[in-house]
Amino acid sequence: MPTARTSPISMFVGRVFAPREIFITWGERFRYIRLTARAQKMAAAAAILTLAWSLLATAGNILDRRTLAARENEIARQERAYDVLQGDLGQAFENRDKLERRILTQQASLKAQIEALRAALTRETDGRLALRDLRDTQSRRIQGLERRLASLRESEWNVIERLSERVRQGTQAVEKTIAMTDLNVDDLIAGAAGSASGDDGYMQPDLGRGGPYIPAESLTAGMQPGAELEATVSRLEAQLDRWAGLREVVRRLPLSVPLDQFRISSAYGQRRDPMSGRKARHLGIDFVAPARTPIRATAPGVVVFAGDSGRYGYMVEIDHGYGIATRYAHMRKILVREGQEVEHRGKIGLLGSSGRSTGPHVHYEIHVQGQSRNPMKYILAGKYLFKD
Repeated sequence: MPTARTSPISMFVGRVFAPREIFITWGERFRYIRLTARAQKMAAAAAILTLAWSLLATAGNILDRRTLAARENEIARQERAYDVLQGDLGQAFENRDKLERRILTQQASLKAQIEALRAALTRETDGRLALRDLRDTQSRRIQGLERRLASLRESEWNVIERLSERVRQGTQAVEKTIAMTDLNVDDLIAGAAGSASGDDGYMQPDLGRGGPYIPAESLTAGMQPGAELEATVSRLEAQLDRWAGLREVVRRLPLSVPLDQFRISSAYGQRRDPMSGRKARHLGIDFVAPARTPIRATAPGVVVFAGDSGRYGYMVEIDHGYGIATRYAHMRKILVREGQEVEHRGKIGLLGSSGRSTGPHVHYEIHVQGQSRNPMKYILAGKYLFKD
């Protein structure tokens, strides 16, 4: 019977993976090993899979580095924009003081001129016809002065309205950022006074405010033009005070990440435990990077713990005030001490794998009033605050 023709590829594979016999001798002993074609094919497949996995891991690492570099540049650009906004706010405070002094000076001068003219008119009403003509002249002058006063008041209103709108927009952006973290804006500002007295172990500026709620419209209803402008200026001052308070609050919120370059291996919430394989709660985020990578504080604060914490390994905890604290676990080395003040992005340790860990990473947690929060909400809030 005719036989099936064998393809060249099959013949090549047959020659490459032909059964081989290997004799191993040592001294007077020898051992015989037979390598079948199937065993050789399996070994070759394993080598090819290992090479492919290495290439994919290298490509992923290069992509992660490029993505992180782009994010770092974006954060730097937004920080510069934030500095410009702070400069604008300082200029706004200075302009407010100058405007208030100019308003008071011009109002006093115009009021004095009007009263003097009206007094002169009253004295001249019983006089001669010539004095009546003078009264008419003075009346026209009064009308001109009142028109000037109205024009001045309108221009001052325009300046105040523009400044109020800028403050309102800035305040809304910061309040939305804080709301994204599930924190209460009013509670944070109201609690700042207690923090300043040392209730939470960390000094904060006195931002306490209080008093009954009075709608803005009721403040100006029935007022004279000068009193109405004064009330509006007072209301603007209150808006600027709130904006200053919000700036101080958001300056101490942990809105960044603890590493300059990283990838996330475990998110916040439910996960399968890497050691036991069972479902477990994960109260933070795991950021993976090479060993000895610098770990940085995500906001200014005071170190309240720095040492070995059992399953957390070498850990640092920072109190940022307002009942907010962050934890950085599994360090290789701690670079700060308890009681030390740290700045935003200050280096606090080196990344490692101490404690209950499967490899180099930093376990990052945020706690508010002793309760864990999802750090990703704070990171996304920071990205929103520093966007265009």
